[in-house]
Order: sequence, then C-alpha cells, then structure tokens
Amino acid sequence: MMNVFYLYNSEKKQKLNIDGKNYTPSYILALMKYMGIDAKACSLPEISSLTENDVLVIGAEEIDKIPTNPGAVILLGTMVGKEPETASKEPNIYGYIFTKEHKLPLFAPVYDDAKDAEVLLWATCDGENKLPALVKRAENVWDFRFDLAASVWYSGDGFSKGKSVFDFFIGRTPDSRPVPADFDTKEPYSDLLVAELETIFRKLNVPMFFKMPPKEDGTVPDFMLHISGDDDHSAAVINMNAAKAMNELGLPYHINAMPDKNGFVFTYEEMKEMNDLGCEFALHSDYIVFPYTLEGQIEQAEIFEKCLGYKTITNVNHCLVQGGTAQERMRYLSACGVLADNGKFAEIDLNDINAFCLRGFAFGSAFPRFTCDDAEHGNEMLLTAEIPITFYEPRLVSVEIEDKIKDYLDHAVRYGEIIDFFIHPHYLQPDGPDFPYSTGALKFAMKYWDEQGYNPLLSTTDKIAIFWHDRANSKVEVSGNIITADCQADMLLSIANSGEYVIVDGKKVRVLSKTVNGEVLNLVPLFGAKKHIIEIL
Repeated sequence: MMNVFYLYNSEKKQKLNIDGKNYTPSYILALMKYMGIDAKACSLPEISSLTENDVLVIGAEEIDKIPTNPGAVILLGTMVGKEPETASKEPNIYGYIFTKEHKLPLFAPVYDDAKDAEVLLWATCDGENKLPALVKRAENVWDFRFDLAASVWYSGDGFSKGKSVFDFFIGRTPDSRPVPADFDTKEPYSDLLVAELETIFRKLNVPMFFKMPPKEDGTVPDFMLHISGDDDHSAAVINMNAAKAMNELGLPYHINAMPDKNGFVFTYEEMKEMNDLGCEFALHSDYIVFPYTLEGQIEQAEIFEKCLGYKTITNVNHCLVQGGTAQERMRYLSACGVLADNGKFAEIDLNDINAFCLRGFAFGSAFPRFTCDDAEHGNEMLLTAEIPITFYEPRLVSVEIEDKIKDYLDHAVRYGEIIDFFIHPHYLQPDGPDFPYSTGALKFAMKYWDEQGYNPLLSTTDKIAIFWHDRANSKVEVSGNIITADCQADMLLSIANSGEYVIVDGKKVRVLSKTVNGEVLNLVPLFGAKKHIIEIL
C-alpha cells in the first residue's frame, strides 16, 4: 500500500496569479478529495525525500525529468523540458477521449509528444487523427497527455457568463452549461474520465474513501438519493402539505426556504413540526429582492439563522441565479459557512424555463464537487461544494418517463452514484393537478428499485453536504500492512488486495464488496468518528 503526494509549486502559483492566470495544479487537491484520497502537497525540493512507498502526482508543470525515487509517478499534463500548454479558463472542448464504452469531451489540449510509450487511451482533436491521451512510460509511470485537473475544473465550473438561455435580468447556472445544447448529457463525462485515474490508484493499492457511507445495517448502498425543492416564499400550508405527502411515502424531504426582509412564510414552530415529519430546511437565496453581492448573501444567511435558530447548511439560489462566475457564487456562500450549494443545473428545454422530467449531467458529474477560487483570490479551494441537480421535476405521464426513471436508477446503481429528484413543494399538494404525477414518479421509482433488489441509501441534501465534508476531512496513513484512518464520520474505505477479513481496531471484520462500472471494490466499513487502525491480513 502507498501514500500519495502531489507537487505544489507555490512560487509558480504566485507568479501566475499575479499575471491573472490560474495555477491549474491547485485543483489537484479538489480532485483528490473527490476520489477520496488523502493526498499531501510537496514542494520541488521535497520530491527527493519520497520513497518506493509513495505515489507522486504532478500536474501541468515543466520538469527536467521524471523522478525515479517514488514508487510510482502519475503525470497529469506534465511536460519535460518545456512549459505545458494552458487550457482556456472558459470551457472549450478541445477534443474527445475514447474509453471502452464512451466518447468523453476534453476541456484541455492534448500534447502530441508521446513517443516510445504504451498507449492506454486515445483521443482525437480534429475528428480524424488520433493522439495518445494516456500512456504508460514505465512499470509504474502513467502519463495523461493533457491537463486533467484543468479539464475537470473548468467543465465543472462552466462558463463565467454564458449566453442567456431565457430572457432573464441576471445570469443563471443553465447559462454556464459547458457543453453544447445538443450534447447528450446522460453520461457523467468527468466522472468517467477520473475513473481512469482511480483505476490506476487502485492498481497501486492506494486506500480511498468510498463516495457513500455504509448504511446503518452495515451494508453498502447501491446509490444515495435525496429529494428537495424550493418553496419560493409561497405559503406555510404548501410546505406542510408537501412534508406530509413525503412522510406518507416514507421518503425524507428537503425544502429550500426563501426569505424576504422579515423572514419566512412559516414560523419556527411550524418548521419543527415539519422536521418531525422528516423534512429539513435550508436557505433559498433570492436575488430579486436582495442584491447579488456578498452583503446580499450574508444578509439572507443571517435572516435564516435569526428566524430558524441555526446556520443554513446548504443553499439554492432562486431561479438558479449565478450573476458571474461559479467561483464568485461559491465565495459568497463560503463566507457564510455554507457547506454546499444545490443549484448546479443545466439541462435545458428551450421552450420552457420550468420544464419537467429533465435529466442529465451537463457539468460532468453526479457527485458533489469542490472548486478553486480565481487567480485574484489565490486559487484556494473554497469551502462550499456544489451538489448537482440531475433529475428535475419527474412526472409519471408516459411509458417514456417510466423508462427514463428506470435508466436513471440503473445508471446510479452501475456507477454507485449520489442522485436526486428535485420537486417543488407546490407540486406536492394533494388537491393540485401535478400531485398524482409527481408522487406517481416517486412511487414508480420506489417500486422499481424494490423489484430490482436495489439497496438505496435515502438521505437529504444537508446530510450529503455534511458527509462530503466529513469524507474530505478524513485522513489516511499507510505503513506496511497497517492503515490508520482518522474518520470524521462513518466511512467505507476501499482497499485492494485484501482477503475476506481485515482487523479493525483489534476485531476481525468482513470485507464488503461493491461492483462499480464492472470493477469489484473491496470496502472496509468503519463506524464512528474516530481514528481506526486497520490491519491487512
């Protein structure tokens, strides 16, 4: 087993930032958090102290030669003897990479200089000529011939201010969609791209925290589901009816509550009653009433805390407003201590701003993601993560929608995803025209996963945000056959080359398994926010 380090050149970052340019290796930390790897930054002089028990990751850097002292080296857009070509900060599809089953867009240029190396993946940048995209240069040296960190970073952020999809007074996250309107977003292209990197880490026996926690019964979930919607400052009775409807279905619910200057449409006591029904609340920021500024965000967060008695954990902007860059939006929320935003959505029906049954992964991922701030703010990783909306307003109105829901759930099981159904409370009113179709979609989904024998983890938006941060802040140290895992919550730790059992905190524990995209993962359940000692037998 091996520990992971990544090159972080603070002097180069500072020079680039002064010139208004991003230091894309900054995003390697966010990439590692996404994969569940506890990686440590190291400087150029510190590389010489790495050993055969270490993996070194190098991003888009110019190096004199590939280091030979680490046990393995993974290059993510590195060049020997010259400066790598920089990807555009505004997402631009430079070409496509071909895996066994998919054609994935690349948001960084491919370097044409991979001679005398085993080609593992090919790319095309002009539609015809193939270029090596991933090569193996030696037994434990893998070389991605493009800036993988930049590709995932920039596509996940989207355009800073894209062309408005609808006539609206301010920008929205759908305007920042990084792929063309006719691009098929059924596959999470960044997840599938990073999966190639994860496979390499598994070959190197690097421990990784799984992207979902264990269930209370100790099993591995097939997928994690949350259901949420915005109350749009409508009426307390609408929220109450929605909470009751979801409770009767046996499903947890999350309402994003929109404030005005005086508070919310419901009282603290009404919120507690809905909490007892399994409904949680977070902030639904309104930039029609409040200014789209840091001060406007802080004011709304303070209203939430004053009226409801706690700091909001997550947020969704009304009408998915994003007046500038993703970094600016996340910076405002980070300043308020918000753990995640659930307003990342860009599935588009050009005929209807509030269209139903929209599903897809326009920003490339099913999972929460961290981003890094812009050059002016030092490219630091921001506190607030983004949780994408990937199925908007399901309605059971046809066999076609049944098939769409089936495919969505099958996909989630295949890739072990975190998924959602986004349904506004006003569509969950028993006397409303949408009620049978909204609840019908949920009932159909539940019936289907029961029939298929799927094992879902029913969660909430806030719980997912907390888990993602706990996972990101959990630590791992490897020494021989001993893993020390300092967990911030219940976790599943993916390990390779294990037997049927391991020793956890002095007790024999059965290793669980989960097949993700055809690959069987060995998972060790770790219960409790504490330091665990794992011995591989």
